[in-house]
Amino acid sequence: MTDLLSALQQRYATKVYDSSKRVNQETLSLLMESLRLSPSSINSQPWHFYCVSSPEVKQMIADCSWPANQQKINDCSHVIVFAAKTSFDREDCRDIEAYAANQRGVELNEQRLSMMSGFVDSLGDDSIPHWTKHQVYLALGQFLLSAKLCGLDATPVEGFDSDALDQSLKLREQGFSSTVIALLGYGAEDDFNRPEQAAKVRFPLDQVISFID
Repeated sequence: MTDLLSALQQRYATKVYDSSKRVNQETLSLLMESLRLSPSSINSQPWHFYCVSSPEVKQMIADCSWPANQQKINDCSHVIVFAAKTSFDREDCRDIEAYAANQRGVELNEQRLSMMSGFVDSLGDDSIPHWTKHQVYLALGQFLLSAKLCGLDATPVEGFDSDALDQSLKLREQGFSSTVIALLGYGAEDDFNRPEQAAKVRFPLDQVISFID
């Protein structure tokens, strides 16, 4: 628990990356597994994660981003594009439950499938993209903490043109749309946003948490 609290206290949105340092493959694989294990509503997993190390593709992502984010996109070790499914229906529910049944060696749970399908139907086509994007943010939160627990720095980035990035990476053709990106690597020693340079600021516990017994 001490390690967890320390990681939470030391985690920060890295503004300047050390471009000379790269994440090794073993740690990267561990973080990709943490993404695969992310939670989602009804175990929907309506996402795909693109792990980018290519300088050319990172530059492409930077070109789709706000000027303030471009340098750190190029300097970080990897960019993770968190993409959400643009549609989700009963067939997606069946695919999930069929896979679950196969993995567990049991018959497909028709009762659960009916519940899942009814829930998805109740959202309506217009709300589905918003719902899938919400699931992606659950994965983002787990990724940011996992990165720090692995001794790495990370930055969530929403300052980019999603339509432009979708077009550049041809995401729509794959049935996905970029929701948020995360930068991964090692913060530079002179990063002005490091905790020792800029104290972490959060409201007091009694302002953000109420205990209802």
